[in-house]
Amino acid sequence: MTFYPKKTADVRMIHYTLSSDATVNDDGKIIFNSKTESSTGTNVSFDGSGNLTLDETCSYYMILTPDVVRSSLNDRLIDISMFNSGGTKLNPSTGATSIRFFASTSSFSNLSLIATLKNPTDTYYFKFNNISNSNSATFKAATNLMIMEFY
Repeated sequence: MTFYPKKTADVRMIHYTLSSDATVNDDGKIIFNSKTESSTGTNVSFDGSGNLTLDETCSYYMILTPDVVRSSLNDRLIDISMFNSGGTKLNPSTGATSIRFFASTSSFSNLSLIATLKNPTDTYYFKFNNISNSNSATFKAATNLMIMEFY
């Protein structure tokens, strides 16, 4: 019987949050501005406009869990998606799921956007869209983005 060793990789954990509650306009970017990392050396960063830069020599697994308060109960259908710098929405075949939620209450959480990217060569951003109307929403400071960087 032959056994093959598993391929291993070193992993860094990067945790982004919002430093405080933030209002995000319809069709607006979610701007993460508070970062904690498990070790130094990561090349993951957000600029002040919400654009995420990743190291093209690494692979990534990301989980976004928003905590959102909508401005009214009429804002029932929302979408949170990941886009590349060209404005193309990522989908499961290009590396990410979206969050589309029909809410019956004004505040909700426990939703997840998941993304996997191998050797990314672009910048990315997360965008909120109120499909019901064009109202904004408040993203609570408890909104989290966990990034595992495999290097």
